[in-house]
Amino acid sequence: GSSVTELPTNTGTMYYYENSVLPIQWTALHGSGQNENLLSNIVLQYACDDTLTDSCGDEPTGNGFPFGKVSDKECFLRDGYPVNNDNGNSLNGQATSTIPENAEDQDDNRYGRHETLEYYRQCQFRSRNRGLWTADRGLGNTATHTRQNNGARYGLECPEERDYYPYWHWTPWKDIVNIVSEKECNTPLINCPRCRITKKESQNKKEKHRCVGCPNCRSFGGQPVTPQACSEEGGSWVADRSHNIDKPDCIRADFETIENSLSNSVTGENPVYNWTIPKLPSGVDSMRCVLRARYNITPGDYGEQALDGTANSENKVFDDSNEEATYLNLDAGSEGNIPLAINVNSNAWGKVYQDRSYVFEIRKRPITLTGTPNSVIHNLNVRGKRGNIVQTFPAVEYDFVPSHLTCVTGESVHVQWTGSDYNPNRNGNNGEGGPVDPVNMGNTLRTDRSNLVQMAGPGDNHPLPTLERSFIDQEYTRFDVERFFDKEATELMSFLGQDPATCTQIEELRQLFPNDQDARERYYSNCGKLNTRTPYFDGGVHRCSKIGIFHFMSTRNNNFSNRDVKTFIEVKRNFRALIIALSCVLVAGMAFGAYVYRRKKQGKPVSFRPKILPSAFANPLRKKKKAEAVAMTAIYNYEAKEANELSFEKGDTVVVTGYPSEDWWMGTSKGNEGVFPRTYVA
Repeated sequence: GSSVTELPTNTGTMYYYENSVLPIQWTALHGSGQNENLLSNIVLQYACDDTLTDSCGDEPTGNGFPFGKVSDKECFLRDGYPVNNDNGNSLNGQATSTIPENAEDQDDNRYGRHETLEYYRQCQFRSRNRGLWTADRGLGNTATHTRQNNGARYGLECPEERDYYPYWHWTPWKDIVNIVSEKECNTPLINCPRCRITKKESQNKKEKHRCVGCPNCRSFGGQPVTPQACSEEGGSWVADRSHNIDKPDCIRADFETIENSLSNSVTGENPVYNWTIPKLPSGVDSMRCVLRARYNITPGDYGEQALDGTANSENKVFDDSNEEATYLNLDAGSEGNIPLAINVNSNAWGKVYQDRSYVFEIRKRPITLTGTPNSVIHNLNVRGKRGNIVQTFPAVEYDFVPSHLTCVTGESVHVQWTGSDYNPNRNGNNGEGGPVDPVNMGNTLRTDRSNLVQMAGPGDNHPLPTLERSFIDQEYTRFDVERFFDKEATELMSFLGQDPATCTQIEELRQLFPNDQDARERYYSNCGKLNTRTPYFDGGVHRCSKIGIFHFMSTRNNNFSNRDVKTFIEVKRNFRALIIALSCVLVAGMAFGAYVYRRKKQGKPVSFRPKILPSAFANPLRKKKKAEAVAMTAIYNYEAKEANELSFEKGDTVVVTGYPSEDWWMGTSKGNEGVFPRTYVA
């Protein structure tokens, strides 16, 4: 639910409409992008229910992995949930307990679950790639052992797949973009070796292979990783199909972050990539997904070929396994010189860091809200968590994302955010409000709440009234500011739809807690602190219709001069639509001019009176009253995608009863009514 009581709080799931634009921002522990002190790349990927669902760890038969269903049980992608035992003691209050490596616990909701158990088993069965450089590490035999990760387990991911990209076997992850640092990867990308490899080897389009049927294929480290070794072991080299989606993007970073500086960039802005949410498969209305960011850094001494086995890496990379090797003689020709010791850990050269999102949904876009199937939807969300800059690192303090949203008239903004009542404990000066933590009644500050309230200008720290007002008194002229949202939406964004009947007013709070302001602020029904709502809020989709710049803040979290939690939406005129319209006028004018010229050359009179079209070809929009029905014939099958749409088959009679937009008409067929694409009838 969305209302809060004195009981534990659950939050809603973030969702994004297909083809909407989601800005992805990140911080990187060391340098990245165009930083010349190292090589780096950022790989963004996502995976959904279609590749993260299995039969809860039941053993597959034959070549069932990764797509075969082997039992009636199904375990899906999910986040972990806080669970208490019968005594009220928290079993995993932070919901970060690692899922056990057995089939019995795969459907236990206290554990978050991304990759499937069978996927992890395949990683255990697979022999590790012995062409990879291992530094001075003594590794095990399976793909769960890498130079960075010698057997440790994090969820059910495969460490070898996580550490090397693109991977040489099947993975549930679909590639979004590889952001590389090499100078040669500016333009054209054909000169960029990394991007050529990314697009060629990505599983988005390329199928991968594995060995099955050999005597040791389902024993730890026994599954060969090459066709030749598979044949020698008596196995079959089978293909696992590609994801059959577009090839990933591959670009050179347009940012530079600095090492030893908490990932600050030269410009002060966080790196960002604007991801267009992919379309859902036909017939699918929604899908649960998760996002993964992988950050790789490599020293420039040798380059990546020396680390990934593609350049016969033996003796290519500095080896610090022998202590004497760390002392370098800089002047070998001099007697009595002193060698210098360098501080290096080659285990960490070519290192990969990873972060993942919570589970979110991709949904079909609401045509009734956005006008057309292809109009742009921008996502406006909240990032960060409670605390000061030290406490929140490597995340950030509360802020809107994007902090500057630009749209053009006709586009839309989807306002939505989430948070958690299970964040780590914070002190009282790091945020006001509640409600209390029911597991630890003495601690009241583990909460996230946000709202979106318009201001007069960027330097303001007070919100505008919910109504547009003009005052003669100059003191109040600041209120004469055009609003981005209408009155109803303005109130929703400000108060989050809190029910006044459930709110405790400030006078009542003073009576309840006469000498304790903290207690008043954290009381669960203090609506002024937004305490009656959960951390999740869905403000809906709103059109960019008024041209101008509109400034917003969060009254809960904006705290001058500790932190600014502000954003602004800039709406520009849609010049593209204007250019198209002018082009149409120009083409029509040229056509008419050609008509006049041709008629005069032929000695015929120029008539400005249009011919009357036969009724069979008449435009039903022309001179038709809104209520007048027009019978037409379906020329294609159409299956409704939304509840308000009309389904019909080719040849059916469709009675057109209205014209909501240029592309969508209203009509009836076989006793049903709804909207449909106008190009499906004639």
